Parts: sequence; structure tokens; C-alpha cells
Amino acid sequence: MAGSPLPAYDPIVRAHVMALLVAAAPLAAAAQEEGYASAPPSPHLHLTAWGGSLIDTGGQFPAAGLAGGEIAWAFETLELGALGQEYNLGRRARTPWTPVVLARIRQRFETRRGLDATVGFGIGAGRIVHWETWFQFTIGLRLYAGPIFIAGEVGFERLDLFRLAGGLGVAF
Repeated sequence: MAGSPLPAYDPIVRAHVMALLVAAAPLAAAAQEEGYASAPPSPHLHLTAWGGSLIDTGGQFPAAGLAGGEIAWAFETLELGALGQEYNLGRRARTPWTPVVLARIRQRFETRRGLDATVGFGIGAGRIVHWETWFQFTIGLRLYAGPIFIAGEVGFERLDLFRLAGGLGVAF
């Protein structure tokens, strides 16, 4: 078998994930001490900053970093949003950072007070060499600490990418 082992994550991706975990620790501790906070009443607006990594499931390319933001309108159990991200796809793309813009729909399920599970689908466009159709399927969790929340997602995207993302957001 001729193949190289998967390379380590980019140091920038590790730094962003560590910063997110350090920033989230006080919120998680406060939620445990005071009981779980409830999500704001619906409908409301969610603003989320995302960061993480994309792993090539084909094993041909190294892991890629991602960073971006999302704005979503949340109804009682459904969210409609727009996600804008930059992916560091390296030699797969024309430029070092590839823009990806998606319209996303997510179904929320309250698993326990202050903790939601999500299932989502996104469709839009990404520019690898030229603009192409892009899709995404994700499952995730969101922990509320008042109006601030911590989110995590795993999912699959175009180009055989496995998405591991963490987010920090606020609900209005």
C-alpha cells in the first residue's frame, strides 16, 4: 500500500480550537453551577463565529482549516440562515483560501434544558477554480449560557470533506 499517513492539523487550526475551548470553559462551568440556561424565546436571531477543520475522507489531501460566520433566524424548532466561510484547501483550489457561501436549514431538538441537538442541510456555492455548487449535511450540539452559546458540528461536504467545527455565538 503506497500512502502517506495523515498529516497533523495546521497549527493555526489548533490555535483557534484551543482559543475557543479556553473561552468556552467559564461558560460551561457557569452553566453547571447555576443549572442549564434556557434558549431565548423564539423567534430570535443567532450570530455564530465558526472555526475548525475539514478532513479529506479520500486521504489524498491534508486536512484543511475553516473559519467563518453565520447569521440565522431561529423559529421554535427550525432555523434558516446564511453561512459564509473560508476554507484553506491548499493545492486543490486556485487561491489559498476558498470562499464558500451556503443557505442553511437546521432542525433543533431540545435534549435537556439549555442543550439542543441540531440536524442541518446547506446548499450554496464555493470557488475552487470557479464557482461551483456546494452542499453540506451536519449534526451538532449547542449549549446555552444565557444569550451566549457554544456550538459543535460534524458533517459531510462536497469534495469528500468531513467537517469538524466549533462555534461561539449569541442569540438576540
